[in-house]
Amino acid sequence: MSQNDSIRQANAATFERLLDWFPDIIQSVDRDGKIVYANRKASEVFGYTTAELLGMNITQLYAPELLEQVRTGFTRLQRQGNLTVYESVVLDKSGARIPVEIRSFAVYDGDNRFQRTFSILRDLRSIKALQDNLLHASRLAAVGELAASIVHDIASPLGVITLSGELLRAELQHFP
Repeated sequence: MSQNDSIRQANAATFERLLDWFPDIIQSVDRDGKIVYANRKASEVFGYTTAELLGMNITQLYAPELLEQVRTGFTRLQRQGNLTVYESVVLDKSGARIPVEIRSFAVYDGDNRFQRTFSILRDLRSIKALQDNLLHASRLAAVGELAASIVHDIASPLGVITLSGELLRAELQHFP
């Protein structure tokens, strides 16, 4: 083995370790839609072992109502070379729905023939939970503001009535 081959293998091993510890899902899909690479995060999020993921068709990871969109997107990715960031929903092994943000690009050979895709999927569950909490807090704040406004609107006439009652009582005290 030449020194260049040794360097390439060392670089490839380093690259594999980097991909494996990347905080997002990284997967590669061949021209038939079969997963040919999945990093550690993919196994962690999807609940499948790497061995189970490899060879699985990508459509098995998507919610049924999205399958046509997945097929269309995969065909478009093969032709265009990349897809912009978009949100989707994937399923873990138990069928739980996971919101994700996906970035994908295609890899071509020297003759410009499609070989595979690489996709980075970001798990959005924590972000969605924060958004839900923020929305809930915003709604509570709106209810609080409404309640304060109603109290103010009721308190103003009640103040007038109370003051009028006190003035009337004071007037009545002057009569025998």
